[in-house]
Amino acid sequence: MLALHGLHGLALIACWANTLPWQGQALFSIGVSLSWRLQIRCYQAKVTYLRLDANGWALANSAGEWQPVEMVGSSVLTPWLLLLHLQGESATEILVMPDSLVADDFRRLLVLVKINNG
Repeated sequence: MLALHGLHGLALIACWANTLPWQGQALFSIGVSLSWRLQIRCYQAKVTYLRLDANGWALANSAGEWQPVEMVGSSVLTPWLLLLHLQGESATEILVMPDSLVADDFRRLLVLVKINNG
């Protein structure tokens, strides 16, 4: 989240630290501000947890509410990334990169998904 704020803050500074006319600077500042707002809203709406228990897969939203989901067969499973397609109340996708988890946890998740989805 810090990187999101930092990059947008630098972009706003760059909008005003150039030789464009003030109208152009203002237009670019509005665009960067709208992008910042949209990214904050998207970042806050992401899934926070995914679990597998006796009832199957479930995911938690930002409010901590668990919802049952099913893993769709079109999920992409590679040693470099996992793109999990989930179907529940609404369809969603989760991208898991190896550096977002401890290496052993990423491997375990990959194995769990392969075992539980045939």
